[in-house]
Amino acid sequence: MKTLFVGNTLFKFNKLKSTNNYCWELLNEKKLPEGTIILSKFQSDGKGQMGKRWISEKGLGLLFSIILYPNELLNYQFYFNKAISLGLCEGLNFFQKSFKIKWPNDIYFNDKKISGILIENGVNKNRFHTSIVGIGINLNQQNFSNDLKNPISLRQIIGEKCESNFVLNKICTFIENRYLQFKSRNFKKIDEDYHSKLYKIGNECSFKCNDLEFKAFFDSVNKSGSIVLKKNGEKLSYPLGELEFFVK
Repeated sequence: MKTLFVGNTLFKFNKLKSTNNYCWELLNEKKLPEGTIILSKFQSDGKGQMGKRWISEKGLGLLFSIILYPNELLNYQFYFNKAISLGLCEGLNFFQKSFKIKWPNDIYFNDKKISGILIENGVNKNRFHTSIVGIGINLNQQNFSNDLKNPISLRQIIGEKCESNFVLNKICTFIENRYLQFKSRNFKKIDEDYHSKLYKIGNECSFKCNDLEFKAFFDSVNKSGSIVLKKNGEKLSYPLGELEFFVK
């Protein structure tokens, strides 16, 4: 049987402010083995994209960060994001089909959010040498805060309580496979598979830019991570952070 390196070194905590922050604190002291995971039952200040918070009840979510060393050119940084998103999506699809990747960093089941990803990179010159991959999954939670727009948990989807270690191991297997694909620079395969798993691709969707709401067709995501839309026969590209893609 194949031995995983993602998750082979695992630190478990009952509570942390942020698993991503704790990874950086550890790396300031010494280099840890690639694939090291920091797992916490609760995060008091869990981080999401663009300053948002990840909210989860203690012991009911799967909250962890993975330390990886891509040592790759910055030009290929978003292929790394695509590989991680694919691995997480495929890991969840092991339990129930129909999970999709919602640009830029979420995993959806139908029109509901089950998981989010926050990737933070250490950069030196033109390469990103260290990546902290923060992942939050709604695992066994059944009641959610009204502040959360459209959450769902794996337990609600499959109809039974989920064992966190088993789910984590499966997720690690699929993420590792896609990460190794990235390391071998099989970007074409990653890009094709990523687009096949994109939520609402090819459909007319709702977006917001500079407080202006509009509808456009979701065409693709380019190599830099910008979303490409079609509106009135014209292709428009929006970098990360400039556009909100929302589900009503």
